[in-house]
Amino acid sequence: MKAIFKILFFVLLWFGCENSTKSQNVHGCLDSAACNYNMNANIDNNSCIYYTDCNDECGGDATFDQCGVCGGNGVDLDQDGVCDDLDDCIGYVDDCGICNGNGTDLDNDGICDYIDDCVGEYDDCGECNGLGVDIDEDGICDDLDDCIDVNSNEICDNIENGCIDEYGIFIDTDLDGICDLMDECPLDSNNDLDDDNICDNEDDCIGEYDDCGICNGNGTDNNNNGICDDEEGCQSFNFLECTSAPECDWNFSINMCQDVEIDCEDLTYSECFSNSQCEWDSDDNECDDYEIDCEDFSFSECQLQPECEWDYEDNECDD
Repeated sequence: MKAIFKILFFVLLWFGCENSTKSQNVHGCLDSAACNYNMNANIDNNSCIYYTDCNDECGGDATFDQCGVCGGNGVDLDQDGVCDDLDDCIGYVDDCGICNGNGTDLDNDGICDYIDDCVGEYDDCGECNGLGVDIDEDGICDDLDDCIDVNSNEICDNIENGCIDEYGIFIDTDLDGICDLMDECPLDSNNDLDDDNICDNEDDCIGEYDDCGICNGNGTDNNNNGICDDEEGCQSFNFLECTSAPECDWNFSINMCQDVEIDCEDLTYSECFSNSQCEWDSDDNECDDYEIDCEDFSFSECQLQPECEWDYEDNECDD
């Protein structure tokens, strides 16, 4: 019996030692800076991972989409910070509130120009962009008013203020119907036509300078970079215009339209006609780069082309 107990004792001792040895060999990541660190491991198996994805999963591959959703598939094509599935306008809203439209509101009165009864301002006489004044606010335009009475004392100001000279002649140098003593612009019959508080006889520009610095011009600089839109090509286009023009490409990193270099010689007949940088050469039956012929331009057209200048001696536009 003792022999049997001895045998059982040694068997239990053998298996106990074997299991104890096995429990000490734990493979895993030993670096506590890793996100998969195993505090129970004692053998490094080079499995350490040091990054987590946006779901905080160690070694995961989930990323943020353009809408800031982890693991999502949302896009924000116009990069305005609003996901396209929620965006009221994917692109550009014009002055009239139309998505990717071309409406304008030049006088900033909240009414689109194409439906505005007056793009500008009504004068005192109710005429759009007119010159009429009603200085005494009696409802009669001054050029038709027989008695202008600003102080409402029932005495005509031209008599009260000395607008009649010693010979009984009405003193009105610019013949605008307003006495010189009361005329803010006594030498300007239009009485400051553009309403810029500068009498027209002293005004460098009777009207407005456009974005390119030309008096009463129509040049624009939509991106406010100091370069006229007609001189910079694609850079003046909005998102929709840019993506519709083959010679342009939208740069999402700077949120601006840019020119694409076109090799006209590689274009077919139909492609050549659809590209503003090229023209079809019927003699050689091939597509060539578009060249401006300044001699064909009128004076006003010549002024708008940076490649051309007006020859006053020959009275024509030259390169």
